Amino acid sequence: MISGSGAKLSGFAFRARLRRSIRRIAGIRTGTTVFLGSVLGAGLLSEWLCSFHAPEWLRFLTREMQAACRDPGTQWMVVACLVVYLVTFQVLSTRVGIPESKAARWFLFGLVGIALLRYAFAYDSAAGSLQFTVLLAGMVFGKAVAFFCLKSKALSSKPEVRHLTLPASAVEAVSARSSSALFFLLLLLATAALWQPEMGTEFKYRGIKRWSGAWSNPNTYGLLMGTGVVLAVGLLWQVSRGAFQVSGETCQEENVASRSTRYLALPLLVAAGSLCSFGLLKSYSRGAWLGTAVGLGFLAYQVLSCQVAGGRCVAWLHRNRIGLATLVLSLAVISFWWFRHTELPVARRVFSVANVNDFSWRNRVTAWSGSLAMLRDHPWIGVGWGQVEKTFADSYRDERLAEAMAVQLNDYFTLANSAGLPALVCFLAYVGFTLTRSVACGVRSPAVGDKFASRVTRHLAHSTVCFAVVILLLIGFWFDGGLFKLALAVVFWPLLELARVSSVATVDLGAPASRRPVAAGWGRAGGTRALPTLSWSAAVLFASALGLSAFHVLLPCLTITNRTLSLARRYSVTPSAIGDFDSIGALPVWQGQQVRTLLEHVELSHYNRDLVNWQVSDEMYREFVLNPVIDPALTNELHWRRNLWEYFYPRIRKEPTTASAAGSVIRQLRERVRVSTATTGEPDFSRAWYGKEVSKQEFQLLCVAALRSVGVPARVNPVGESEFHDGTSWKPVSSP
Repeated sequence: MISGSGAKLSGFAFRARLRRSIRRIAGIRTGTTVFLGSVLGAGLLSEWLCSFHAPEWLRFLTREMQAACRDPGTQWMVVACLVVYLVTFQVLSTRVGIPESKAARWFLFGLVGIALLRYAFAYDSAAGSLQFTVLLAGMVFGKAVAFFCLKSKALSSKPEVRHLTLPASAVEAVSARSSSALFFLLLLLATAALWQPEMGTEFKYRGIKRWSGAWSNPNTYGLLMGTGVVLAVGLLWQVSRGAFQVSGETCQEENVASRSTRYLALPLLVAAGSLCSFGLLKSYSRGAWLGTAVGLGFLAYQVLSCQVAGGRCVAWLHRNRIGLATLVLSLAVISFWWFRHTELPVARRVFSVANVNDFSWRNRVTAWSGSLAMLRDHPWIGVGWGQVEKTFADSYRDERLAEAMAVQLNDYFTLANSAGLPALVCFLAYVGFTLTRSVACGVRSPAVGDKFASRVTRHLAHSTVCFAVVILLLIGFWFDGGLFKLALAVVFWPLLELARVSSVATVDLGAPASRRPVAAGWGRAGGTRALPTLSWSAAVLFASALGLSAFHVLLPCLTITNRTLSLARRYSVTPSAIGDFDSIGALPVWQGQQVRTLLEHVELSHYNRDLVNWQVSDEMYREFVLNPVIDPALTNELHWRRNLWEYFYPRIRKEPTTASAAGSVIRQLRERVRVSTATTGEPDFSRAWYGKEVSKQEFQLLCVAALRSVGVPARVNPVGESEFHDGTSWKPVSSP
């Protein structure tokens, strides 16, 4: 019989053993987990915490920390602390014993060293920006998360072999902690998916509000939601198919958790993925869509590679890659030509990447061109942290680009222009060396003498899921930026480090090459021959896509006749603009003109009408906006709309009324050209627009053309003066 004190002691011992077992299996230390989770949450919601919608005490703390980071008197101390933390975590991770590419380590130190020297070289100007501070903070947080996942008593600090062989208990700890980090991140993203607080600026796509969540930009929100989608899909596959896990003193294939926990995890992952998918669609962020598609495609490829039965499928895909690529590309081209005028918002947004009138991608391309010119002039040390936008606006901005902020949308150019091309090379090399060691199936072959020995298991590894998300974010950094935004930095750097850390728990680097499983089908002749049906299908679709493209490209180059007008009306005009096409197509001014000129007036006018913030009646629109003839008594010039629209529309797109838009257009026109009293003969639009000095008559015609190009009804009155309609009456251009 056990006494009361003995029973009590036995109960305490049992609970202590239970707590130790839970901590060992889950790989979690409460204090560290809470701290890292709090930092991740604060980083993700940093923009909301600074807004007026956050609680007063949170906003006070956030702004105090932000003030300390922005103050030139204290920012250098913050940077110094971050550098010390970065070196400390790197040294600790090395002492843990996980092998790491020496090249990757040196490239990381090279990136930090170059960026730090550029920061110190021009501290006064660099202190006005948080770019370098955010970059360092992201690196430190990534190293901290990696060290948290690696820290285990089962890991040797001094491995005796060239490639460390992990015992099963260490594999369990690393895998469990990586899983905890990924699940926690997914939980945060899914929770924030439907949260749409007011963040100030409202973004719209053709009148539809773009969701931005707790962030100031829908592109940031889209990248985070895409991250949630890829994480949910990867973890869902792991849970549904089972993953490597240690149980007691034997290694065996088991589910990630018990059966009941597995059944609970599946619907939670499906719900999280659904929420993030919905948020991703509502963001209307094409960069996030593209990155998510590439990340999911990478996951699908790795799933096939990791399955023994899927190895032959992968080999078949590899053998037929040219035919499949031709097939997919041809289908995309055909879909674009047939559905480019669709009214479905999501499809229209996807196809807008090929819309020559879309300012979103045009501004990016223009900014990239200016960034390359800046990089050509400052290749080695850049222009300094926080000086890219100012330098671009002063010396490299194209006149068609209304705002210089577009130069900040590409993080690769921003890094190169801030700290020099060597810094960009170090960043790309570090990412590349880290990721090349991270692509792996969940494979473990036992080491000699390992009492945890078991047969090899294969599944989708955590490192592969992290790799897919990193690919998504790298694509997003090219189109939308985010490397210097805290909300994305605290996601990118930890996942990059987890991709390396998790790979050690799934691949036994010490196993001989002969014992490492290889995807079935690679290098084998059986089942990998190209199918004749696929080749013929690809050839037919390619010919169809080529013929359809040739038709749509050559038709605008033809001279206007009844036949070409009929073809253009049927195949080249959006259905909602057919009335406008018929209205100006009947004008007698098109004789000898190309179809392109007519289509340009119809498409730009109709496109602009959907974008501006005012409404004009159909009669007023077709007579004084769509009509390309300014004054038949003075000139029959028709090639004026595109140049004027590309210049003026970005500058008036936020104007609420025709009166305010007219005032802005005339003011900018007067700044661009000077009116001369001299007579220059017959009015010439090209000379008036590109010249520095114009006659009074040319200026009046230029005013009417500029106003019509942005959707403001305008005309030349009987006395030869230009005037616009403000919705109620005609007013001279001098009155705005």
